[in-house]
Amino acid sequence: MKKGIVITAICLVVVLAFLVGGQIFTVRHVNVVFNNKTGLTTESEILSAVGLDKNNNIFSINERSLKKKVTDRFTDNSIVISDVVRSFPDTVTLYVRERAPVFLLKVYSPTGDERYVPTDKDFQRGTVYEASDISPDLKLIEVEGFEVVDTFDVPQLTLLRSIANLFLSFGLEESALPYFIDKVVYEESSLSVVLASGARFVINATADADAVKDVYDEYVALPEAQRFNKIFYVGVSLTD
Repeated sequence: MKKGIVITAICLVVVLAFLVGGQIFTVRHVNVVFNNKTGLTTESEILSAVGLDKNNNIFSINERSLKKKVTDRFTDNSIVISDVVRSFPDTVTLYVRERAPVFLLKVYSPTGDERYVPTDKDFQRGTVYEASDISPDLKLIEVEGFEVVDTFDVPQLTLLRSIANLFLSFGLEESALPYFIDKVVYEESSLSVVLASGARFVINATADADAVKDVYDEYVALPEAQRFNKIFYVGVSLTD
């Protein structure tokens, strides 16, 4: 008899703990934190995309599923969830990263239409727009002498990404790149980076990072008045 009472009591305790725990660990707060706010989306749109039910148990949240829902909503890969953090007992925070457009690339058109794709420095964005649909308020680095045909996976863009990452390693923020660099021009065996100051870095495709860094330091050391239209050659032979 006593044994049955003990077992019943244990069962009641287990059930009560389950019920109380279920209430304690029910998601009641969902926060959205933008790592870099560019205005491409809103908190409410992110919450709508993930469809996170506040009645869910905090332990049952599938991070991979939440991330996929956002990439499914933003098919140009412009918005991604970089992290999902559970704060016990009842709060979930979604960290959102927006792939800020940096470059404006022309897209090949057999009919000659003016079509462009704004893309981030890693070429993870890919929505093509007509020229008239590109906002004039969108500050981007124009790329001349190259057209996207089928893919971003080509040597020219591999070089461009390397150059962009190199300038970021000098201390520039990604969002500042389009204000520092006006345009990029592809030439036969080199790439010219034209700065907003009017200075131009003519960089051979085989030039190493240290050579570019030396020229950048030389540029920064100049008084502003002497930077205008100054040309710097990096690994480029003037006799070729």
